[in-house]
Amino acid sequence: MFVFIWCYICLNLLVLSSSTKECGRIKSSREEVFPWTINIYQSKAGGEPKLICSGTLISEGLVLSSASCFYDDTTLEFRKEKLFLTIGHKYKQWASHQTNNSIEMRQIFGNEVVKPKKYNGFVGRYIDNIAIVKLGDGKKLKKYPLACLDWDNAITDAVLEENSLVLKIGVWPPGLNPAMKLLEALYVDHDVCEYFLKSKNVRAFLTYDKHCIKLKDTSMTPIVGSGLFALSDDRWYLIGITSEITSGDSGIYVTYTKLRSHMNWISNSAYLDL
Repeated sequence: MFVFIWCYICLNLLVLSSSTKECGRIKSSREEVFPWTINIYQSKAGGEPKLICSGTLISEGLVLSSASCFYDDTTLEFRKEKLFLTIGHKYKQWASHQTNNSIEMRQIFGNEVVKPKKYNGFVGRYIDNIAIVKLGDGKKLKKYPLACLDWDNAITDAVLEENSLVLKIGVWPPGLNPAMKLLEALYVDHDVCEYFLKSKNVRAFLTYDKHCIKLKDTSMTPIVGSGLFALSDDRWYLIGITSEITSGDSGIYVTYTKLRSHMNWISNSAYLDL
């Protein structure tokens, strides 16, 4: 039985890894938006969809984001409003994508999203705030670069604490219809992060699967679900998913879900039928 489970997990890793062997590459270091960035929009009562979250394409049929993007905080049921994702969309307003033929759009349904069973939203302090959107054959995004995942666990806390790797996250400048930008982030010591969040009465959200980064530019902020990326060996690795954003005088602190805490769940969930 143990051998069967071990082989099953290894097979999942092999399939997922093989589909992303050319992952994490971008054409230029001056790219303003990572090409694997997903925007998630919510439409209420037939109105124009509004940007609510972000996500990351890790294979042509898999998007990683936050569970809080898709599930109601009170009922934990899939949101009643219509949800859409876009890729290749650099601007905040939904209408701006309709004049660009290079942008693709997909509606997201409840039976396409999986979250950890123990996820309990706000009441559960957003522990396990991670979700996978699984796109079927007719909805896969086949022509886009993919972000890498650190299956070898090479990007450890010790490595990040050295601040020897470039960390970047997508942010939105102020304005009615800004274009997304990439901003460098600073890895924050756990005690420093805890002290700051305690001063803002949100320390409870710094759970076992979370850590912090700091953005010095307070005029631009990420949104929930935004990926945190580390550059290693000329490849960009998704290492975290934005869960909470807290502003302070000295900068913006982003509490992110560490992918390292959920790699087994990602591997096991990616190929299970919903």
